[in-house]
Amino acid sequence: MLRPLVIIGVVILAVMSFGLFQLKYEVTQLEEQLGKVRTDIAAEEESLRVLRAEWSFLNRPDRLRSLADRHLTLAVITPQQIRSIEQIPKRPAERGGTP
Repeated sequence: MLRPLVIIGVVILAVMSFGLFQLKYEVTQLEEQLGKVRTDIAAEEESLRVLRAEWSFLNRPDRLRSLADRHLTLAVITPQQIRSIEQIPKRPAERGGTP
């Protein structure tokens, strides 16, 4: 009577030990993956900080003004260029039935 209970107990103990080993191994792998993900997140956040700093540097008003002066041919609007809405020519009607 005692012998079958001992065998069942040893089998249950062996199964539980194997399950615990598998669980420990799986948790170790998940912790390694978590560490890698955290490292990747830190690297992405650092690159975002660098990109924001570059964006701020490139969008300085004095830099944009010098680029506009150098590359755009802008002129001051004269009063003769201002017209009323009635003086603007109407758009020609498109084909296909839409007015």
